[in-house]
Amino acid sequence: MKIKGVSEQAIYNVAQSLGFRPDNVRRKGNYTLFVLRMALPTPPRKANPNHPALHYRKHGYSKNWTFAVCFHGHKEFMDRIFEINPNAIIRTCKAAYLGMNDFANKFESVGDLNAGSMLNPIRYRDMCDC
Repeated sequence: MKIKGVSEQAIYNVAQSLGFRPDNVRRKGNYTLFVLRMALPTPPRKANPNHPALHYRKHGYSKNWTFAVCFHGHKEFMDRIFEINPNAIIRTCKAAYLGMNDFANKFESVGDLNAGSMLNPIRYRDMCDC
C-alpha cells in the first residue's frame, strides 16, 4: 500500500490504534509505502473467538490465521486515514482511492473481488471472521 497526503507518524498512530503495524516502511517521492500487518502474534488455534489478536486477522484458504490484515481491517484503517485528510491518496494492488469520496464509491467492489482461484473462489471480504 502507498499513501500520499498523510505523515508517516500519522500512519503509525492509526495502525497502532487498530492493533496493526506498518512493515517494510519506505518513502518514494511523495508516497509512504508499507505493508499493513497484525501487531500481535497469531493466537493458539483454539483461542477464544473474542481474543483481541483475532480481530481483523485474515486467514488463508486452510482457515489458518496469518499475520495479514483482513479486508475489514484495511477498510477501517483507510477510513481513519481519510478522517485525517479527506483528500489523501491511497493506492493498493487492487485499487487507487483518490480521496474519501472515491474510496466510498470503490471499496465495496474491491471486497467482492476473487482472492482465491477459479476452482476455489473466495471473496476478499470472506477471508476472515469479521
